[in-house]
Amino acid sequence: MSAFSTSAAAAGIPHSVSPIALAPRALLPESIFLRRCSRLRGHCDVPGTTRETVELDLDYQCEGSEEPWKFRLFDTAGLKRRKRVDTSLDYFSSVRTKHAIEEVDVVFLVLDAREGVTKQDKILADHALQEGKALAILVNKWDLALDGFRKDPLPGYEDEHAFRKAYLQSVRKEMFFLPDSPICFVSAKSGYAMQDFLQVARDLD
Repeated sequence: MSAFSTSAAAAGIPHSVSPIALAPRALLPESIFLRRCSRLRGHCDVPGTTRETVELDLDYQCEGSEEPWKFRLFDTAGLKRRKRVDTSLDYFSSVRTKHAIEEVDVVFLVLDAREGVTKQDKILADHALQEGKALAILVNKWDLALDGFRKDPLPGYEDEHAFRKAYLQSVRKEMFFLPDSPICFVSAKSGYAMQDFLQVARDLD
C-alpha cells in the first residue's frame, strides 16, 4: 500500500489499514454494505442503520495472499439536498458524512443501479475530489437491474454484456469529471461481486 493520508493517521488508523468510506447520496434503510462485508469475515455484528456513520474493521484473507488485507470501512448516511435537511439529525448526519470522507483515503460513491447518476451523486463526488480523495464508483443493486433486463430485455442490446457496457458508458458520460475512476457493479444484498470492490480499494490506496 502506498500513500497514507495525514487525516487517517490523525484519526488513529494504523498504517497497515486502508480506510474506506462508502458514500450513498442519501440515507440507506440499513447498513447493508457493512453487513455484507461483515459476512466476508464470518459473522455480522453491524447495527441496522446508517443514520450514524458506522465503522467496521475488516481483515480479508484473499486467496493467494499470505497476509490478510486490512480495511477500516466507514458506512455513511450520505448527504441530503439542502432543502431536504429539515431536522437536526439530518444536519449532523451530513456533517458526519463529510468528516468520514475527510478521514479516509478512498471513497466509494454508491449509486442505485435502477436510478443511475443523480445531481446529488455528482455533489458527493465533487466533495470527495475537493478533499483530494481517491474515488471509485459502486453501482449497487446490479442484480436487480439484470433481473429486470432478463425479464424485459431492452431493444438495442444483444445480451447482458451489451447492456452492462452501455450502462457503464452512461455513467462515464454523466461523471465525465471522473474519467479514470474505477466502476464496480455489485449487490450488497446478494453479495454479487462484493469482493471486487475490496480489490479496487486496495489498488487505489
